[in-house]
Amino acid sequence: MSLASSQALGSGLSLQEAQRQEAQAELQLLQCWGEGAMELDAANKRHEMEDAADPEPERDTKWARPESKGGFGRGGRGKGNQQGQPKHPGPRRQPIRRSTEADTKAPEGMMWLLGKLLLRHEDQMGIDRTQNGFVMFFKRESALSLVPLFVQKSQHWHALKEQKQEKMDEIALPLRSFLFHTMLETLVKRIRVFLPKEGDRELRIPFLSYNPETKALVPRQDQEPIFVSTMLEKLQLLQKQCLCPLAIMRFHSTQRLNGQLQGPTVPFLLQVGFRSPEAAELHLSLRSLANSAIWQLVGGSLRPEKMGRSALATELARRLQGSYTQTACSINHPSCSVLSMPLTIVIWSEAMHSVVRRMTTQAPVPDLWSFLPWSLMHSRWARPHFQRDVAEYLVFCRRFVIPDLLTGRWQNRLLLTDCNPPRCQVRDCGDAWPMLLAKPPSQCDVGASGRVTIQRLIHAWQDHSAGCTAMDNETSLLTLQVNRFCPSDVSDTGTKDNTIIVPDPRIMIPCFQHPPTPHDSTLRVRHHEYQLIAIIMHEGPDAASGHYRALLCTYPPDSVPVYWQCDDAKEPTVHSELSLQALTTGYLYFYCRTVQPEHV
Repeated sequence: MSLASSQALGSGLSLQEAQRQEAQAELQLLQCWGEGAMELDAANKRHEMEDAADPEPERDTKWARPESKGGFGRGGRGKGNQQGQPKHPGPRRQPIRRSTEADTKAPEGMMWLLGKLLLRHEDQMGIDRTQNGFVMFFKRESALSLVPLFVQKSQHWHALKEQKQEKMDEIALPLRSFLFHTMLETLVKRIRVFLPKEGDRELRIPFLSYNPETKALVPRQDQEPIFVSTMLEKLQLLQKQCLCPLAIMRFHSTQRLNGQLQGPTVPFLLQVGFRSPEAAELHLSLRSLANSAIWQLVGGSLRPEKMGRSALATELARRLQGSYTQTACSINHPSCSVLSMPLTIVIWSEAMHSVVRRMTTQAPVPDLWSFLPWSLMHSRWARPHFQRDVAEYLVFCRRFVIPDLLTGRWQNRLLLTDCNPPRCQVRDCGDAWPMLLAKPPSQCDVGASGRVTIQRLIHAWQDHSAGCTAMDNETSLLTLQVNRFCPSDVSDTGTKDNTIIVPDPRIMIPCFQHPPTPHDSTLRVRHHEYQLIAIIMHEGPDAASGHYRALLCTYPPDSVPVYWQCDDAKEPTVHSELSLQALTTGYLYFYCRTVQPEHV
């Protein structure tokens, strides 16, 4: 407590009134700071010449949230894509390794646990920020911008603080409250110009929203504009409320104002308190002015804080998921052999071979329906014990499995050259869980080898229609559905195609390098390598009947691949090569991304 506050308490004033009077006195002193011939000592003069520094903890600029787009349906159409960073097929809420207690005590395990704990705190803080947080954006190049004024006022505040410390006193008005009051004071001065004169019609200030088509701010139709006189009263009320103790808890830029500013706008984080009636009134006042055009008078805007993670927390989450650096393949055509890529590291290798061997030989067969989470997960699945198409079941499970594995998307793009300038049109899109290879195997070109392979079906999928078809973003896990059930007049479910399909151990998947704009690079693709890890085989006349078996593929070090054929209530059989049954009944093929070393 400052000396002035102690004296005010001795005179009979309450603590809140004393603090408010002291804040008003300091505000008057700061407002006239630098205007007169006020004497400063050498230390204060030196401090006044220094650049303004942001006293609040700096927070990284938020990253842009990726958009999601697409349809949904059988055969790879869906919604819910989150494009962006590489993903890892590990469980979301389980550590990478936790087989023994020693693993979590190791440095890597402890760091993993600390990271997950920090993310939980970040999520809770994100919820709290939506309750009392706001974000303001100030244009740098605008003539109405307050960024230079904020720098000047910050210097005045630091100079006064240093002078008071020499007198064994402290400044009671925080810099955040002072800067926020400075903004409101400037706003009040500028809005007075628009007050109606006698006989004039009073102007009304609308609320704004961004129109993505015109890329401009347009008046909102769901909120009534506010008269200038009413707006002036609201701003004057804000001036009083922001000086109350614990009213403004944060108001600072995400960048250092005395450094090189990035981007056309400077974001400011604004957070109000919630422990006093004045702070609650301030919050309601700010909410009533969110997205109002009044902030354009200071070259800014105001909106409530949105729930989400900061850029730093997003990067931490990406690293905890075990994402890895992936480099583009140097192959320029999908027909190039995958064997021409040396030093490829396969994720699905020795460790997974050991896991599959233990799971198929030692672990008892679980009764899944006795587990409550399994039963609850299928509560919305009609007739769960009834035979269904396994591809349809995968679409149902997509919402319950870790989403990071399932964000693979594909697009069919066509370059329209009759426009000026040419533009790219996205004709079709869908999900990669599963991704339907629509060409029936019996109609696929077998080439010189005389065999139908997964890679040839991918070529047919890529060139099945006008334009170019490729992955819109790279995914760690890929599920390919072969079109073995073609519509016919004999059966509603279609006639089964029993053509032999040879699953390539490694395939190349085309992926667009750029978004649909600009048009000159929209059709450029690069090819990523994927490794076969599992096959689901179907025996029967149609997908809704018959029997399904699973074939797990593992790759022991310095050995040939091992195939584990699994069936209901039976011991798995181990094979060193694919049987004819697997070649004629393969229906779903699972591939995982391989990692390319950076210096190959």
